[in-house]
Amino acid sequence: MKDIAEWLASLDLGEYAQRFAENAIDFSVIRDLTENDLEKLGVLLGHRRKMLRAIAELQELVRAGLATAHSQRMVVGRRVIEIAHVKITEAGRRALTDKPTQ
Repeated sequence: MKDIAEWLASLDLGEYAQRFAENAIDFSVIRDLTENDLEKLGVLLGHRRKMLRAIAELQELVRAGLATAHSQRMVVGRRVIEIAHVKITEAGRRALTDKPTQ
């Protein structure tokens, strides 16, 4: 997964990509988001639940070694920019998509 916009789109929640970008939310901070944070961003209740579940699943994949997460800092002018990346392995992708529906 390349960026937050792509991740949100994979959850059918792409309409929040601009809000995440405007608030500098990327993979380096996503694990710290709370329901209150998402509510402040204007994310609907059902969508908040869906996002929080997906964040927990990403964290499980990273812990299980089925995904990798890293960030890279770059200096551009006087600003330090942090770019975060999450890469889900094929096994991790299957683990996410082959889950039984609830």
